[in-house]
Amino acid sequence: MLMLCLGFLFLITTANSYEVLRQELNMPYVLPGSVAGQADLKRYLEVPSVEAATPVLSFESKLTAKDASLSGTASAVLADYLDLTFCHGGIFLDNTNMPFVVMNSYAAEHFLTESKAVVTPEINDTLTMTIGEEEQSAILCGIFEDGLEQPVIYMSYTLASRTIPKEDSIRLLFRLRKTEDLEGAVKALKKLGVSVSYDEALPERWKLTKQQIYQTFLSTLVLLLCSAVQITGQHRREQTEALSERQALALGGLEERQLLWIFPLRTFFADLFSLFVAIAVAGIMGNISLIGLLAGGIGCTAHLGIVMSASSSHRNCIQ
Repeated sequence: MLMLCLGFLFLITTANSYEVLRQELNMPYVLPGSVAGQADLKRYLEVPSVEAATPVLSFESKLTAKDASLSGTASAVLADYLDLTFCHGGIFLDNTNMPFVVMNSYAAEHFLTESKAVVTPEINDTLTMTIGEEEQSAILCGIFEDGLEQPVIYMSYTLASRTIPKEDSIRLLFRLRKTEDLEGAVKALKKLGVSVSYDEALPERWKLTKQQIYQTFLSTLVLLLCSAVQITGQHRREQTEALSERQALALGGLEERQLLWIFPLRTFFADLFSLFVAIAVAGIMGNISLIGLLAGGIGCTAHLGIVMSASSSHRNCIQ
């Protein structure tokens, strides 16, 4: 029973860990980089894992609207790079003379007056915005939701680059389709002369996590198989040694067909009890998910099937 409980517990938690890792690796990844001279965006976008690319300028800015202000870091990017979920309005155009900005909901809800009163700007409101050392009028064209608890502000790179002094190298942002494509994208971009910045330990941590998951899964299979062997062996001993008990049950009115159901039902309820214990422990550990429950159910069914198949084969051999 202990091996059975541990087997189901490891199966549930391992399936949950695998699902968490897969979700992480399937998330888009933002890769910062830089290049000296000109940035060839068309060539960067030919890299299969690169979904979008843009030059970027970041600067501290103060936005003022309706006697209320907000300070934060503004990022100037190309409109095609952004993949946002707008709750109001939409994205800006790259080539305009009037600055248009988009901001997240947190920024829109944290414009404060001098008396700390909250003022929420609306779409098409005119704001005053500092870009570099200049102060310009800007129009709010979109508010998006990203779940962050800090202000996020975007505007057109084309417009901002006219005002902000140029640097020796062009800073870039690459949005990768999947996080697991990081190593391949880095190699391809480096061949194109791009210097990239990322946590080089990430790919190794992912590999180690996968190895741990596979090792735990193998340990789970061993535990479940050992449990199945023990249960089957116990049933075989009962068939050969507990004849007096079976005769007593038969004298009590149980037919041979009913006697044959005792072991399957006992095994089923033992598996079910062990699975519920494993689910409860996994829930207490906070390491449970729908995929974990599904894996536990499949493991329980497979374990019961192995035990019953082995017992049936043994019974047929005796007959």
